[in-house]
Amino acid sequence: MPCKLQIKENVEKFVDKNSQRGLSMSLQDANILASNINAKMKNHVVSFYNDGGKIGRIINIPNELVDMYFDIEVKRRTPVTTDINIPVKEGVQEIFDSNPELVSIGTTAQYSAYLDTIFPDSKVKDIVYHGTKNLESILENGFKKNIVEFNRKENTQRVGYWFFKEKINAQMYQMDDTGYVGGNSGLVYNLLNSKKPFEKDYSFSNNFIPITIDAENLDLNNYDSLIGLNVNEDVGLDTEYIVYKPEQIHTLGSKKDIEGFKNFVDNRPAASANKFELDIKNLNLTPEVVNYLYQDSRAKSQGRDIESYKREISKLINNLQSDFTNSEILETIKCI
Repeated sequence: MPCKLQIKENVEKFVDKNSQRGLSMSLQDANILASNINAKMKNHVVSFYNDGGKIGRIINIPNELVDMYFDIEVKRRTPVTTDINIPVKEGVQEIFDSNPELVSIGTTAQYSAYLDTIFPDSKVKDIVYHGTKNLESILENGFKKNIVEFNRKENTQRVGYWFFKEKINAQMYQMDDTGYVGGNSGLVYNLLNSKKPFEKDYSFSNNFIPITIDAENLDLNNYDSLIGLNVNEDVGLDTEYIVYKPEQIHTLGSKKDIEGFKNFVDNRPAASANKFELDIKNLNLTPEVVNYLYQDSRAKSQGRDIESYKREISKLINNLQSDFTNSEILETIKCI
């Protein structure tokens, strides 16, 4: 479970990302954006002002908001034994870093366990990526049912809904009215329901025209999706996925996803007292305890390995045990 410092950092990142475009708006429009963000956060977290003809911004995360998220986590983060060794899917930590609502509901391990319940029979198990200029609409309402209308708004004539294995290729399609935009400003993380895919290797071609033709002519009576291997995009070869119905797409961090994760955590059986919980309480650094603490640690997000993390917290325990309670030491460990 993240400590209060991490919670505050996550909320600041969320507010910064969602308010960034206000810096290029008129002051009136920027204030409307700030009002919407403040309403969503149920606190005054951002404001804009006129700074000598330019738009300035102030982000301030009040302590009561951090405390609220922390209290929610304390209630929800009782370790569930079956979650301890669940591997965290690639991409999950990034979603958590940008979405305080998910952080307030559960852990990255719990979220990965929840994602495993989505499309359990799909042949595609990994998180895949889609670049868009309509991120807010997709997170709120999902992908549009009318593919033609959706693709027209995406500025593409391609048939179906397209996704990439590599983020860098999806980022090339983060378009605004003036062209491409960089970073993750329009990057959508998704799971796909691909039960009967048509799979083909496109390494014979130096462009994506062959897979586009195949997508247009796919026999949908026998296949529900297309998986293209070694498709040549502008920045290298990639695996591309095309599905044809919005019901085949589950978008991470969307309104529907957040509600589903909350229901998943709320309906999990409460963990009874067991050896793992006693080890946590007594600061016994068993492999299971170290792995559990490491999954949501700053050390992992900074790329430090688990063995050095274990040595660091072991030294911390030895230094603090004579002056602090185990619960106080545990809270300090969560900030490492």
